[in-house]
Amino acid sequence: MGDLKFDAQPGQLEHPEPGNVYVTMSVSFSNQLRTEQHADPFQFVLRDGGGVKHTATFIQTCPLWSAVNVTAGAGYGPKCLVFQAAGDRPAGLVLAWTPRPGSGDYNIKLS
Repeated sequence: MGDLKFDAQPGQLEHPEPGNVYVTMSVSFSNQLRTEQHADPFQFVLRDGGGVKHTATFIQTCPLWSAVNVTAGAGYGPKCLVFQAAGDRPAGLVLAWTPRPGSGDYNIKLS
């Protein structure tokens, strides 16, 4: 994961909700298991500094990508993810990944 941008600039016709900004980042997948794994942008949510969880969205500068299956030993990415977040709270960002329903979240601290 890398290229984290808080208050990322969208296209001309795109605007976050009032009080929010866009947060973009790139993610890559490396399957080191023996079984195929699913990679989907909607497996991720961003918990902002206020504790609100936001689902993935897309903007012109960070287009939506299709879910894929990554076979054993393969890699995929980098792919862009974008979320909205509270504009006045850049600290405390956490990316939560839920690879399978009911599997629990992997929390990745971003700031």
